[in-house]
Amino acid sequence: MPVEIAVAIGTIAGIVLMYRYLDTPKEWIDTLNKGTTNSAIAILNTAAVVGFAGVARITDGFDIVIDRLKGVDMNPLWFVAITSAIAAGIAGSASGGLSAAYAALYDTYAALPIPMEYVHRISAISAGVMDTLPHQGALITLLYLTKLTHKEAYYEVAITQILIPFIVLALVAIPLASLGL
Repeated sequence: MPVEIAVAIGTIAGIVLMYRYLDTPKEWIDTLNKGTTNSAIAILNTAAVVGFAGVARITDGFDIVIDRLKGVDMNPLWFVAITSAIAAGIAGSASGGLSAAYAALYDTYAALPIPMEYVHRISAISAGVMDTLPHQGALITLLYLTKLTHKEAYYEVAITQILIPFIVLALVAIPLASLGL
């Protein structure tokens, strides 16, 4: 489904579900304005970080890191996990890091003796482990919306966005992929 249609359906569903909670036109306008403002901030933060990833991708430093990573000899599943995590860490964004990693390492990933579905699953999880740096767009949006500082929220963020995904990657996703599941 095209993303524009999915967003339109989600918006309409949200309005239908909120119908019984908002009585006056002013409540509707205030709620829709607040939602629009919050979504604009999230979109701008994400766009900025993905743009940053695009710029990072074309730097000499990124190419040097990727070239060195290509020479590392290790289990193919861990290779995918580590290279995509490092790309996401450099980019400060899972989506931006994945696009940079896929652009730079597609041929390397395709030559690995594992199905591309595994490459996708492992890289998506591992990119999420290392993208949670202080300048990540989603983190900035979260802190803005919750009115918290990095110092106040980062411990919980680190547990939920770094530690737990790493445990799932290391103890569930990679072992299952190793078994062909």
